[in-house]
Amino acid sequence: MTDQNHIIGRWGVCLLIAVLLLCGGTLSAQQWEIRQSGRSYTLYYQVDGRDLDLTYGTNPSVAATLKADLDWLLSVGNVTVDSVVITSSASPDGSWMYNRRLSVERAGSVRRYLADSIPGLPEEVLVLVPVGEDWTAFRRILEEDGQMPCREEVLRIADADLPVDDKERKIKRLKQAYAYLVDHHLHKLRAVTVALHLSVREAPLAPPVRPLPAASAAPARPSVGGWQSALPVPSERKRFRLPPFAVKTNLLYDAALVPNVGLEFFFRERWSVALNWMYAWWKTDRRHYYWRVYGGDAEARYWLGSDGYGPRRSGHHLGVYAQMGTFDFELGGRGYLVDRWGYGGGLSYGYSLPLTRRLNLDFSIGVGVFHGLFKEYLPIDGRYVWQVTKKRNWIGPTKAEVSLVWHLGDIGTK
Repeated sequence: MTDQNHIIGRWGVCLLIAVLLLCGGTLSAQQWEIRQSGRSYTLYYQVDGRDLDLTYGTNPSVAATLKADLDWLLSVGNVTVDSVVITSSASPDGSWMYNRRLSVERAGSVRRYLADSIPGLPEEVLVLVPVGEDWTAFRRILEEDGQMPCREEVLRIADADLPVDDKERKIKRLKQAYAYLVDHHLHKLRAVTVALHLSVREAPLAPPVRPLPAASAAPARPSVGGWQSALPVPSERKRFRLPPFAVKTNLLYDAALVPNVGLEFFFRERWSVALNWMYAWWKTDRRHYYWRVYGGDAEARYWLGSDGYGPRRSGHHLGVYAQMGTFDFELGGRGYLVDRWGYGGGLSYGYSLPLTRRLNLDFSIGVGVFHGLFKEYLPIDGRYVWQVTKKRNWIGPTKAEVSLVWHLGDIGTK
């Protein structure tokens, strides 16, 4: 009987230990990790805007909420911010290449805002997803708006297997539909959406964690139905906007005491057109010095960079130019005069070097032909005595620039 009790006692101890281990294992198993996506926050941009404007539309309240939520999440011990996904886009109403670059810069502006305003946010959790032109959201807008003119035709164009720039041109030809898009929808696509991905570790008896922001299955954009009332609609159809342009002066002419000014307009990512004019009329009667020159040129340039002239309007470029001018040079001896317009033109090559955000130094040389009637004269007894007239076609360098270029307006700014 004693042996039997002893055996039962040993089995009882073992059973008790097993129960305790099982309970301990159950408690341990109750510490689990839940991975979920928090709500998304959408910030909007004005037409051609690349910098985050915290005064535009709903941006003040959305940015403040985003900052407050991230500050709180970073302070909670059992919450880990795994990633902050910054998805940026541009509206499909400009060139694809430009809009792609624009979406990259918009994502960068939000990244800088978060890094500067939330010092405790680890840099490695910031993930940039620039999508360029958001055709997925564009199509969703078309599907949800049954009032849009030519809706089915615009949907067919959006689904067509065409380059995106061709799609945009076809949509713009549907003037009524495009006007409707500008008034009601395109401003909704100039946006950056920030989505939070979190890990939450919960344990029994732990203090309850503040409810997380409403979770979504994926960091999708908010429904477009609520955008229109929250944003001011830009009036881009009602105002004329110049293409990006710059004012410049050729320092070589300035050094030769020939004042000059030029304007350069930039188009379609790879093309620019420059118009230049110079004028000087210096004279003195002491020894019959004359320094008279005026004329100008027009030049079309093709920029060779991978993204054209890029946001800094810089890099290599090729050009074709036409020029006209007259001059009268006499420094106390034999003078040279072209008193009728001379004409010329040729091909150019150059490189534009950025100095600051708005200043560039542009080096350019042109080779071509210049035709004119060249007259030679001598100042004798207070008169200018004609000597000879020569018709010349000069072939060689006819253009040289070291120009200081000042970019005005938005430089690289949809």
